[in-house]
Amino acid sequence: MARKKVKLAWITNDAIRRSTLKKRGKGVIKKISELTVLCGVEGCAVIYNPEDQEPEVFPNVADARRILTSFQSLPEGERTRKMMSQQTFMQDRITKMKEQIDKAEKQNKDMELCALIYEGLAGGDYAEVGVENVSAVAWALEENIIKVTERIRQLMSGAPAPQTADPGPSTV
Repeated sequence: MARKKVKLAWITNDAIRRSTLKKRGKGVIKKISELTVLCGVEGCAVIYNPEDQEPEVFPNVADARRILTSFQSLPEGERTRKMMSQQTFMQDRITKMKEQIDKAEKQNKDMELCALIYEGLAGGDYAEVGVENVSAVAWALEENIIKVTERIRQLMSGAPAPQTADPGPSTV
């Protein structure tokens, strides 16, 4: 059974907040332990609890100190190479989403163009189609005629067909 989504907000009840800190702290340490074993990387955690005198340290104080010293001794560029702020992360996500939208819009335009071509081949009328779409259909047909003519020339000369990694959507 799936758990309900936890609302991320300050827990006002002290007992529940302490309990949550203890449980989630153990969960964080377990995750770091799993990462170090599964991925063969070094990792450490220091969790300060206002209720305890000493912070909880994983794997132990000496190893955590060694790992942090090793990290601090790296050059600034090496340390921050893969770090990301929230703003940078969001900008990257926005850029990727815009690229996906542009790609989807191009695919939609190609599919609409293909549908118009097939409609015309089936005897449809272009009377209600805009000038821009008719021009696009004419351009696509000319491009396809050039490709077909070139392929016929290749077949007549006995040359093999060119290999393409991604032919993309065909307009005809």
